[in-house]
Amino acid sequence: MAEIFARKKLDYDITIRARFGTTVCALVKAGLGIAVIDQFTVAHGGYPGVELLRIVEPTKFDTYIAVKRGAPLSLHIEHFIECLRSEMRAVGTGQGGAAKARCRAASRKK
Repeated sequence: MAEIFARKKLDYDITIRARFGTTVCALVKAGLGIAVIDQFTVAHGGYPGVELLRIVEPTKFDTYIAVKRGAPLSLHIEHFIECLRSEMRAVGTGQGGAAKARCRAASRKK
């Protein structure tokens, strides 16, 4: 995000940092500023009273799945990871809903 501001020669001053998107959205809803937030935190309109403005410039963030070291992954976890990766790829191409439908259909078959 800082790169987008730098290109436009705008200040990028972060006064509050929060670990969780839900915390950030609560601060925005309380009128304590604005936030740059990922699409998953605000999916499905979970924050009435908070307006979402899409950033049109290409953006990137790293996403991780935390699992217990050495523990085998269940079939459900493997399926979840497959669906998440598929959804994230699809969102990048504007096909997000189609990926969800495919994962739901695959879940029903199992």
